[in-house]
Amino acid sequence: MEKRGVRLNIVTYTALIDGYYKKENLDKATWLLGEMEKKGVRPNIVTYTALIDGYCKKGNLDKAKWLLGEMKKMGVRPDIVTYTSLIDGYCKKGNIEKTKWLFELMEKMGVRPNIVTYNALIDGYCKKWNLDEANWLVEEIEKRGVSPNTITYTSLIDGYCKNGKMTEAHKLRGVMEAMGSIPNAYVYASLIHGELLFGKSLEALELFSEMKQRGLVPDDVTYNAIILGLSKQGRPGKALRLYVEMIEALFSSVAGSFDTTGS
Repeated sequence: MEKRGVRLNIVTYTALIDGYYKKENLDKATWLLGEMEKKGVRPNIVTYTALIDGYCKKGNLDKAKWLLGEMKKMGVRPDIVTYTSLIDGYCKKGNIEKTKWLFELMEKMGVRPNIVTYNALIDGYCKKWNLDEANWLVEEIEKRGVSPNTITYTSLIDGYCKNGKMTEAHKLRGVMEAMGSIPNAYVYASLIHGELLFGKSLEALELFSEMKQRGLVPDDVTYNAIILGLSKQGRPGKALRLYVEMIEALFSSVAGSFDTTGS
């Protein structure tokens, strides 16, 4: 474009960077950031945040941290999306101390966390089996007038199930439904896995049946967990029937992805 005398501006560069970010071509997107700076085009919050989010999703937190420093040097102030991307990235890496530092920093800078930010932190604590901190955060968001959503409850239920606290998990599921949040496939999968950990195949099967009645589709991990659980408890017939059901569901989904109408 520039060879034809058309000078790229911030809108064009940001659109190009966003396009490469969505295609997961972060090297090209970062190269474009350097090019726009050389041409005297000042990157904005959208430009930097797209790149930071991309690197966080790739797990390259060193690059994301470097970009955060670069945007500060350019006088571009990080916003809620920037901080949430970084918090989520560090949570997924299990670096809770860094997420706490970022959370405190954003509040100090006057950036108010939203439910997406809190959910990233809650999920991080649950994955580290720190349910006390996760529950404390839920209390905090409620005090601030932010309502927990399906993602909040899903993370907590999964945390309880992995910690063997099935009573608390089922109780929270009841709270979730009472608050108008419908349990999704992930909630059921967590509960099913939790029950199977304690050899409760009957309870797991009841949940599995309820899940399908609600129109939720079990994934292969859930199928395999139940099949293995039933086999261990000496119920090979039921395990085999579920295996056949899983294979049929798989072939059905694959067949549905092809256009057999000839159009």
